[in-house]
Amino acid sequence: MLSPPPIVFVDCLVIVIALAALAIAGDFFVQGAAAIGGRLGLSSAAIGATVVAIGTSLPEWAVAVGAALQGYSGLSAGAVVGSNVCNVCIILGLSALVTPLLVSRRWVRRDGALMIAATVAFIAVAWDGAIGRLEGILLLLGAVAVITIHLVSREEETENEAAPRFRLWDPLRAAAALAVVLTASHFFVQSATRLATAVGVSPWIIGITVAAIGTSLPELVTCLAAAWRKRPGMVFGNLLGSNCMNILFVLGSAATLSPIKVAELNPPQALIFAGLTLLPVVMMNTRLLLARWEGGLLVACGLGWILLESLRA
Repeated sequence: MLSPPPIVFVDCLVIVIALAALAIAGDFFVQGAAAIGGRLGLSSAAIGATVVAIGTSLPEWAVAVGAALQGYSGLSAGAVVGSNVCNVCIILGLSALVTPLLVSRRWVRRDGALMIAATVAFIAVAWDGAIGRLEGILLLLGAVAVITIHLVSREEETENEAAPRFRLWDPLRAAAALAVVLTASHFFVQSATRLATAVGVSPWIIGITVAAIGTSLPELVTCLAAAWRKRPGMVFGNLLGSNCMNILFVLGSAATLSPIKVAELNPPQALIFAGLTLLPVVMMNTRLLLARWEGGLLVACGLGWILLESLRA
C-alpha cells in the first residue's frame, strides 16, 4: 500500500495550484472589470490607470489581506515588498532584455514620481516596525488620490487601444473571478505558513519569494508580451501603477483590517528597498531609454536582493 504523501509535498502542490488560480482569475477579473469600465464610458487610459492597476494587484491584495486577518503579517508585508522588487527590477529588466524600452518623460515625471512617493509613504509608516489601522487608512486615501490624479490628467490615448467591448456576462465573469481569487488566497496562506514552519523559514521569506513571484505572474506575462510588441507604455504603466497600488491599496487594506508588523524590514533594509525602487526611475530619466544592459543590471539587483534577504533571515 502506498503511504500518503508528506504534508510538505501536499502544501507545495496547493501553493502551485493556488498561485495558478490567482494568476488566471486575476486576468479574468481585469478583463471583465475593464469591459464594465468601457461600458461606463471610461477611456482606455482611465481604465488602465484604475481598473487594470488595481486588478493586476488583486492577487497581492488577496494574499496580503488573508495573511493579515490570519495573523501572519510577515507574509503579508513580504508579499508586497517582494512583489514591488520583482516588478521594477526583475520584470522590468526582463522586458528591457526583450527589447530596449523608449521612455516618455511624462511617464517618469508622473508615474515614476507617484511610485517613489508611495514608497516613501510606506517607509514612513513602517519605520517603527508596524503599520497601524490609522496608517492603513492614510495609505488607502493615497490610493484614492493616485487614481484621481490619473482620471483628471486627461491623458492622450497614446497606443490607439480602444476600450474593451462590453458583454452581458462580464459582470458575472468579474464576480466569479473575484471569488476564485479570494478562495485561492485562503488556501495559499494556509499552505505557505505551514510550509514555512515545516522547513524552518519565516513567513517573511515565503512572502518575498514564493508569494511575491507567484502573484507577479500577471504583470510578468503582460509586460513581456507588451515588450515583444514594442509597447513600452503598457510596460511602464502596468509596473509603476501596480507598485503604487501594492503599497497604497493592498497594504492599506490589510493594515486597516488588521495592524501589520514589518519588523523584518529594519531601517537599513528599508533604505535598500527604496534604492531599488529609485534605480529604474533614475535609469529611465537619464536618456529616456532603458537599454538591454540596464535591464540585465536590474534583473541582477532584484535577484541579489532576494538572495540576500533569504540569507539574512
